Amino acid sequence: MWKLNRLRAPRSTSEATRTLLLQPTQSGFDPPIQSKQELEPIRSRFLLVPGLLITSVINFVLIAGLKGHWTITGSSAETINNNPSTFSAIRQIVASLLGAVYMYSVCMIINWSSRVIIARQAVTLDKLDFWSAICGSHIDWTLPKAKVPLVFLFVIVSRIPAAFWAGALAPTITLSEMKTHNMTTSVPHYTTKSLATYAPQSLFNDSDPRTSTTLGVFSFSPVRDRFGFLLNDGASASSQNASAVQLYKKNDNSNFTYYGRSYGVGGSVGLVDKLIGQRFKGLDSFSFNETDTMTSISCIFNRSTDFHLELNYSSNDVMFPDIYKATGCPPWVGPNTDCGGFSEISMGDDDSVVAIAYWGSPNATVQNYTGVLSIASGKNYTSLNNTQCHVSMTPRHFTVRVSVKRGLIVVVPLNSSVQNGTNPRQIVNGAFTTVASLSNVASTKFTSAIGNMLKSNILNVNLQKQPGETNDGITLRGIAESMEVVTDDALVAYSSAQMMLADKSTQVPIAIIVKALSIGTGPYIYTVAGINAFILLLVTFEAVRARGWKGMPRFNYMSVKSTIVSSSMGGNEVGSKAEEAHKSAGQTWSGNANDRKNGDIAVRLRARSCIADHTYFHLWGAFRVP
Repeated sequence: MWKLNRLRAPRSTSEATRTLLLQPTQSGFDPPIQSKQELEPIRSRFLLVPGLLITSVINFVLIAGLKGHWTITGSSAETINNNPSTFSAIRQIVASLLGAVYMYSVCMIINWSSRVIIARQAVTLDKLDFWSAICGSHIDWTLPKAKVPLVFLFVIVSRIPAAFWAGALAPTITLSEMKTHNMTTSVPHYTTKSLATYAPQSLFNDSDPRTSTTLGVFSFSPVRDRFGFLLNDGASASSQNASAVQLYKKNDNSNFTYYGRSYGVGGSVGLVDKLIGQRFKGLDSFSFNETDTMTSISCIFNRSTDFHLELNYSSNDVMFPDIYKATGCPPWVGPNTDCGGFSEISMGDDDSVVAIAYWGSPNATVQNYTGVLSIASGKNYTSLNNTQCHVSMTPRHFTVRVSVKRGLIVVVPLNSSVQNGTNPRQIVNGAFTTVASLSNVASTKFTSAIGNMLKSNILNVNLQKQPGETNDGITLRGIAESMEVVTDDALVAYSSAQMMLADKSTQVPIAIIVKALSIGTGPYIYTVAGINAFILLLVTFEAVRARGWKGMPRFNYMSVKSTIVSSSMGGNEVGSKAEEAHKSAGQTWSGNANDRKNGDIAVRLRARSCIADHTYFHLWGAFRVP
């Protein structure tokens, strides 16, 4: 297999003895016998397979998980989130091991290919040092200057896969929908029997049913029992920034806030859904569909409206207010008709009076409830006077999305039509009259709470004035948006009272979203997959090119034992060559690894045939090539 040169004349007695011992019967050296004892076993080539198989399987699982949106939920996700340092250390260890598989694979094919080379041709000691540094993945500063950067670059590049593995294995906080569960939540259900006892009641009857719990006061008279909530929401119905979404505090003690309009739904949130959070660890949000009433209000100025204020009683005593009658008829009723009215009070004049009348359309049904709200006001609220608003209330499907962590409720109206609404006429009519009822109870001798509420919201709208929008347009939009939110609040109040007071509800399915962990992100996972594919192709290509590293000797220059023994068996020829090179330069070798004269010495691995006890042996030794 190997062509061997003849030995030179022995230089010493010991060398002569060794030469005689190893001298074959024929002159010169016999070619080596390619026996199992001389060559590296074929099975050693398969050392790369287990590691690359593991990295390939993990890559496949990561990509499948990324495509399939696989997540870790429940107690496992909670444990990882609660112990970030521990799992970060574990992830780094695993990433280092997986990165080491690639480094080992590259280093081994370099080692195997170079071992084949040194058995076939001479190589310099500098080149052998270079291969050793590469295979050992360490920087050897004694190498020639041109080779140090190459080793340095290799060492850096060999560490990169581990870094990408750390990113590919990093847990990322995400959300996951629980596909299989049997959880439901409650929405109000109105029955004829419950409405006989519980329904919108008189404003002035303090004996009307109500209940007080840690979650709030619940009744069917929100104007009386949620007076402050209604005024506050009406005064801040519109945001001061057109691009911002307004927030509305849910009118109970559940600590939830509506992100945008409530549309009258979501009353059950925070009141009857405690079991959801108890069952699902890491609950982030849930959602459900609910049918309720969509309220839409548009306003105009009707200077010819029949609704106005009349002075009924003028007081000459400063201790007593004047009494005004708010009277008039809806637009569909002809003039000179007595439609009744209600009283308002003011001190000295009608300055602080804001009266709102309501008239339901004679053709109104629960499926298409329409009506009119009209405003008559005094001198301090002249901007509100003669406002006439058309109210439309129709059944609609809504999706209620509840963010448990942030305490937010988002209500999204759906486009699907509703043939049969869940709110009976009493509920729809009660919500329709809420704003007008506020004007009856929210006035004093000196100011009008309902008037101040509307003016505050007009100021909010003015701050988000749209291009081309007139002052009248701003006023009318501010009034309409304020009335819509107050009507929504009334519907939520009825919904809450039906469950907490009347204890009547029905169950609807919910979608559960929990906090979860996904493993890795796309860029890191695909990068690692690319690295893995590259290493597989590199190993395959080199295996084919080197014909399975055929003829690779057992000798491994990375082993100190192998190197020392092989040098010893080669005699002192390498040492003599080094001595000769230094002597010609007037130097002696001091053991300096950085010595370039030694680095230029070329060596080659050879087989020697010898006879001992009438048996042939093939010994491997490192010889300088003549």
